[in-house]
Amino acid sequence: MMAALMSPLTLAEAQDDGSTQTINNSETWTSDNLLDGNVTVASGGVLTIDGSIEVATGSKITVDSGGSLILNGALNGAESMSEIYMEV
Repeated sequence: MMAALMSPLTLAEAQDDGSTQTINNSETWTSDNLLDGNVTVASGGVLTIDGSIEVATGSKITVDSGGSLILNGALNGAESMSEIYMEV
């Protein structure tokens, strides 16, 4: 019998307390929520967004080389002056 080796999958929410989070494994955000803080998806990490996330002004998601962001939901600026910037 062979067992598949898989990275742990975490079901979580975007933080809304201004903190900083680093994602090293697989994490899925399924709820509609406000992101108020900074998130880094490290090499080998995967962030899947299935919900609708409002990004507070000054907050950001950074995807390091070797990390992945899978967007099945939506990223929206929480305020009219909010910017969402993606760089490859």
